[in-house]
Amino acid sequence: IEDLLVLVPATLRDQVRDSIGGTARRFPGGLRYLESSGAADFASALELVAPFVGSRPCVVHQGNGLLGEPLPALSGLRAGRPDLILLVYQGANGRDQLNRAARQLLHIAELDEEQSALGMAGVCIFGEGALASATTMAGQRGAAGAFDVTTVAEKIAADGGKLDVRVVDSW
Repeated sequence: IEDLLVLVPATLRDQVRDSIGGTARRFPGGLRYLESSGAADFASALELVAPFVGSRPCVVHQGNGLLGEPLPALSGLRAGRPDLILLVYQGANGRDQLNRAARQLLHIAELDEEQSALGMAGVCIFGEGALASATTMAGQRGAAGAFDVTTVAEKIAADGGKLDVRVVDSW
């Protein structure tokens, strides 16, 4: 990871800068902030950051949680194709559990759904060009507004892209 772009509501800008400002030296490209007028949903957030990312691969880490371990190896991203690595974790509560359609899409089988409930961690890794593809979809989400990382994964898979799923221990 060369640079870090943080999308932050304008009302929280100072708090976020105070909290993570010292990490800028870890990123050769620097640490930049992009202010939004308020809390952004997943689709809006992708649309706001896409011009800064361009076609480069990127990691999207939602602000509603923290990944409690190092990012998995980024191998598997192939140049020229929109690929996506989704991180899932065990122990999700009821509202965060992967639904049956998501498990089928990701080719995940849970032997005991009550005990091992898998949920989507709030981190995904977009391959080259994949974020641009996702933002095109976000703009076409229509009146229903249903757009999340599973929707992105479905579109990338339908377009022949490669999906990878990695289980993380802590989200």
